[in-house]
Amino acid sequence: EFERWVSVYSLADRRRISRFETIMDFGGQRLALIGRDRTIVVTAAYTRYGVAAYDALTGERIWHRKDLKRAHWLAPLAEGSAVAVGFDNKPLHVLDGQTGETVDRWRGVRKVVSSAFSSEVICTTNSCVNLGIFPGENRWVEVLADRAVLTAAFGPTAVALQHVWFTNSPGAVPGDDERHTRLLSFDLEGNPLWEWKPAPYCQLNEIGWCDETQHWVGLEWSWQQSGPLRIVRIDPSGGLIERGPEVVARDVAFLGRGKYLVTNMGSVIHVPDGQTLWTFEPEQQVS
Repeated sequence: EFERWVSVYSLADRRRISRFETIMDFGGQRLALIGRDRTIVVTAAYTRYGVAAYDALTGERIWHRKDLKRAHWLAPLAEGSAVAVGFDNKPLHVLDGQTGETVDRWRGVRKVVSSAFSSEVICTTNSCVNLGIFPGENRWVEVLADRAVLTAAFGPTAVALQHVWFTNSPGAVPGDDERHTRLLSFDLEGNPLWEWKPAPYCQLNEIGWCDETQHWVGLEWSWQQSGPLRIVRIDPSGGLIERGPEVVARDVAFLGRGKYLVTNMGSVIHVPDGQTLWTFEPEQQVS
């Protein structure tokens, strides 16, 4: 039952501040951290238990949606005031973070990425990627069609999408391998800005914007050789700044508008200089 336990850490104090049991089960990304006035941990289970929220400091259960079964992933929305719950075979549910009530449903959406700088969101479906605003204006712009998106992130005025396709897929560009990857950037109106290609036989497993240094940061990984991730820095115009150092991890997450990179191995990396600030006892998922 190890996957049910969640630990919450303070980056400022460099210590664990709570640990409590939840309904979470293994698989997917069934863990999210949300909240404005207080920090809330939201977890989900695939089979029986649905989706539940807990006070991050005490572990007290705040709300429980037993009806939302078979959730695959969770993601914060609207600066932490809401949480998106994604499923395989039914519409995405947007839940109020304080009450757990469903405030919206989005059909066909497979994944959501929200901005730390505005109310913009990226929604991916089986066939395209849309850029829009939540909540408020119903403005959606299709920015990418017929491609799978591995990872996506917002900067203050642009988005970056790592997409992949295969030689036999529609619209594929011939190359030196059956798999092709590109990092594409668009402005917030959906206009293309630039395109960046990873090293041969590589992809970016994660991308983020570091607000302190004002550039993009990716975690490059070779599907041919496997091995560790490697930090790559990309300027706002799509030019490579540098590659390295290596990061030994499977899962990572950017925090603090890209200032910190947290790994499932327990490392907290200061992104501007690549130095490891702190190592904590890792749990099974990073959020």
